[in-house]
Amino acid sequence: MKDKLVHLGIISIFVSLYFLVATISMINSVAFFDLSHSGLMSWSLAIGFELGAAASLAAIIILDKTNKTMVWGLFLLLTAFQMMANSYHAFVNLEDYMGWIELFGLEEEEPIFQKRILSVVSGAVLPLVALGFIKSLTDYIRPEETVNEEEVFTELDRKETSENTAE
Repeated sequence: MKDKLVHLGIISIFVSLYFLVATISMINSVAFFDLSHSGLMSWSLAIGFELGAAASLAAIIILDKTNKTMVWGLFLLLTAFQMMANSYHAFVNLEDYMGWIELFGLEEEEPIFQKRILSVVSGAVLPLVALGFIKSLTDYIRPEETVNEEEVFTELDRKETSENTAE
């Protein structure tokens, strides 16, 4: 019973962290989509991109019957797009960031460069964190691969046969 509670607790933590970070990333993306769409369309696109990235990662990890090149391409495209959208949201909402600039010694740089660096650092990380949590969850819940004893003996027999013929 205790092991089951620990197992469910770990799954709950991964899921809740993923949803928290993915929700923040999705809300940030709405500001970007508002540049070319409005209202419900912006929200639909943000939700779709978030779900698409998670589905792509799941397909890469657990599905053997998918075209891995296509799925990896979509995954990288969606993640890069989310990183850009989050960075844009951070850029347009940055205020009072001189403490950060001083901390990392960027006082000599142009203000626009300072703002760009902080936007990328604070915005681009969110999709990577969300996908890291969902990847960790899928690794945790993936069943352990069992080794068939018959296959092991067959492989050992092959090695012995090849070694004997090589001598």
